[in-house]
Amino acid sequence: MKKFILSFIGLSLMVACTDDKPETTPNPDPGASNVWVLNEGNFQQGNSALGAYDLKSKEYSDNVFQTINNRQLGDVLQSATAIDGEVFLVINNSGKIEVVNEETFESTGTISGLSSPRYVLQVSASEALVSDLFSDSLAVIDPAMKKITDYINISSTSEEMVKVGSKVFITNTYTSHITVLDLTDNSTSTITTTFNPTAIGSDKNGKVWVLCGGDVANSVNGTLEVINPSTETIENTIDLGASSYTNKMTFNANADSIYYMTGSVYKIGINQTSAPTTPFIDGADFNYAIYGIGYRAAGNEVWIGDAKDFNQKGEVFIYSSSGKLKNSFDVNINPNGFYMGE
Repeated sequence: MKKFILSFIGLSLMVACTDDKPETTPNPDPGASNVWVLNEGNFQQGNSALGAYDLKSKEYSDNVFQTINNRQLGDVLQSATAIDGEVFLVINNSGKIEVVNEETFESTGTISGLSSPRYVLQVSASEALVSDLFSDSLAVIDPAMKKITDYINISSTSEEMVKVGSKVFITNTYTSHITVLDLTDNSTSTITTTFNPTAIGSDKNGKVWVLCGGDVANSVNGTLEVINPSTETIENTIDLGASSYTNKMTFNANADSIYYMTGSVYKIGINQTSAPTTPFIDGADFNYAIYGIGYRAAGNEVWIGDAKDFNQKGEVFIYSSSGKLKNSFDVNINPNGFYMGE
């Protein structure tokens, strides 16, 4: 399984889809095919919420973790990663990871003592890495024991990660480089990029793609950087024509196309050498903030999280791979991503 997260386009779409909106229900159906919605909540408010959208009934359940485990999830739900039947929920501003059973949502443990954790990446049967916004080291955790076992200093903060072969490529936000960690000896090196490398992933050919936001203040355009993981060199730099504060991306099922988010959502094939000029989803058509993105392989769908004004409850929109709006439903505050738990 892979993780792995807007208002309507025009009045006609709003009218057409209103009757299809699922109702919010208090409890999910354990064992059902669910898409997990990561509602970040408000910073320092402790109101993050895990939601579950049942693909069969088309009903959305809110505050799933709290409902099932009788306690709050924490402050800022950042990401979710599945490892061996459990999902590791990174709670950024609480400095912890909540681990839950993938089928029942029941808590199976908590990993605490982290600074400002962001993402989890499994690198072996007994080890996973945790990136951190306010630390120059990656935490090494034992997923089965649910504890920190070591730290690897990379001399930089860290964000998203992807493993290709024996190397882990790590974005270092608000810098002009990414870090490469060699798992054979834990040595590190860096690759110079455009300013603010944020999102990262690998395509079907094993090439590493990095989405860089650029520098809004200094008018430095964002880019997509294509990296050869063997030589650790940039093979192509695609100018995106503008800079952006919100930079996320997701690959399609075949890993031959990328949907990237920089205000609007664009689709690019891995063999393209220039940025598309027409958005897949045009942010200008909406009054609010595109904040989360995910790809559901089983349905060939692009899922979008709308944070609205970042204070009121958000909304999720489901699009076909051709860009047609299929459905939408209300969620909690600041939906920043998804876990496709099917």
